[in-house]
Amino acid sequence: MTTHLSDLACDDRSARIVLSHLSDPGAELSGSVLRRAGALGAMKFAESPLFVPGLNDTDLLLWQEQTAAKVRGLRYEIDVEPAGVLVAGDGG
Repeated sequence: MTTHLSDLACDDRSARIVLSHLSDPGAELSGSVLRRAGALGAMKFAESPLFVPGLNDTDLLLWQEQTAAKVRGLRYEIDVEPAGVLVAGDGG
């Protein structure tokens, strides 16, 4: 079963946690996508050919290419070895 990244988060906070696995700290392109689309939107753009309004199409394609391998790796981890993610302050 292939998991879509957008299935992993229901709010901005959880989307930011997932995105932290897809980009390096301080990555300019990731920051640009995040500022323009928000965390949930950025997750959708990471695995779709849609373009972010206000972001150069070439920059978005470059960002999608840079994150593609990490997206595949994250999907593999989820599909092969499903496990919950613990976040400080989460209940349950």
